Amino acid sequence: MKLILALILSFFSLESGFAAFINVRGIENSFFHKVYISPFEDNLIYAAGNNTLFKSSNKGKLWQKVFIAKAEELKDIFVDEYLYDTVYLASRSYLYRVVENKVEKIFSLPPDVESICIKSHKGIVYLGTNQGLYYSSDDFWNWKKMKGLPEDSIVYSLDFSLGNIFAATDRGVYKATSRNDFRRIFVLKKVDSEEEEEDEDDFFPSVLKVDEFNPKTVYLGTSKGLFASYNEGAAFSKAYISIIENAGIRCISQISSDKQALYLATDKGIFRINLEEKTYRSLFEGLPTKDIFWVDFAKAGILFAATDKGLFFKEEFTIPASYSKLEELLEREPSFSEVQEAALRYNEVHPGKIAKWRKALKVRAVFPEVSLDYDKTIYGAYGASYRGAIVGPRDWGINLKWDIGDLIWNSYEDDIDTRSRLVTQLRVNILDDINAVYFERLRVKLESINKTLNEDEKLRKQLRLRELTAALDAYTGGYFSERLRELRGCNESK
Repeated sequence: MKLILALILSFFSLESGFAAFINVRGIENSFFHKVYISPFEDNLIYAAGNNTLFKSSNKGKLWQKVFIAKAEELKDIFVDEYLYDTVYLASRSYLYRVVENKVEKIFSLPPDVESICIKSHKGIVYLGTNQGLYYSSDDFWNWKKMKGLPEDSIVYSLDFSLGNIFAATDRGVYKATSRNDFRRIFVLKKVDSEEEEEDEDDFFPSVLKVDEFNPKTVYLGTSKGLFASYNEGAAFSKAYISIIENAGIRCISQISSDKQALYLATDKGIFRINLEEKTYRSLFEGLPTKDIFWVDFAKAGILFAATDKGLFFKEEFTIPASYSKLEELLEREPSFSEVQEAALRYNEVHPGKIAKWRKALKVRAVFPEVSLDYDKTIYGAYGASYRGAIVGPRDWGINLKWDIGDLIWNSYEDDIDTRSRLVTQLRVNILDDINAVYFERLRVKLESINKTLNEDEKLRKQLRLRELTAALDAYTGGYFSERLRELRGCNESK
């Protein structure tokens, strides 16, 4: 109940609402791993998918192919913060600069060295690779390898703050005040055994970001959640917010109109989180996937998302406080626990199902195996007076057999344990989906009573409300609409 209450309170504590995501049209790729909006103007947008760089000069309405990396995918792109219409592209073996659609190869990597990430800062371009960190000034004639990092370290992400360079690597997070005096400030994981060493492959840093509004704060996104430091990297602590504790964090974004929040692109969706209040909100409306690789904000508040199903955007808008109390919004609505219970029973994943199996298995051991037969009985004798066999009439026979060991351990318990794990995972997935749909429906209900909406917008909200109601009905076997009718005393759910 505490978790549900926290979800509701965090949901309605936001002053801003969000429209549904819309798929960007006129761009052919279905997979995108990066999207950047120019720091100079919102019109310029760059997106990378597989081996192709796309560019839009009119806020995403029309797109053109700027560059295709032959036989290699683009590992990373970065939009220069100081030079207008300048983008850096890193493929596996080469580094390119694109200035006003003109492409120039500026670095060929040494053999066995592969690009991972790229960043430019104050006229210097930095390239993170699977074997350390390289850098060069704007002339790009002389590339050097930075000292201070382990020679074979994998550099996943870079950022800069107050004259410091931060590098997230497979060995941990490093910090330097100049280019060659790196020291490790955070160890991701200590390896004490061969078994743990294998597990370490699943835990690695993916993105490092210095807070845009407080340069002493540094965030580290990993494959197993988010870490934060509030003292320039001197100490990191994990952000214990349930939804992201074990999520793969791919991108951390911020916007000036919402300074207290972080926007995370993860393998579980997009989330707005407030680390101070330990609240979160999932932004999933209109997205066909939870696999999000990157997000970026335009100055006007438009959010772009790069996903495995395409490129999407959504616009911010303000929701007036039409309901004065939360109780008014929830009035005559099925409770969250009711909907959960109905979904679990309808999909046959209720915890009570496993309990019944285990109880029945204990009783089963008391009952014997029973076998029946119906056959003739044959009599015979041996000796001097033997006269042969005598065949009797047909007769019934019954055999009972107990396995006393089943009272202690029954082999069917292994089957129940296996099924229990599968049912538990399915139950968690269903509850996650129910959480999202249930609270999204409340949000749309709140938006639909906005008096500033025109008729077309009202119709769209009503259709979306019906769509979400239908989704809840699908999870509960029609229970949700039936319960709505009971609570409202009418023949139509709204």
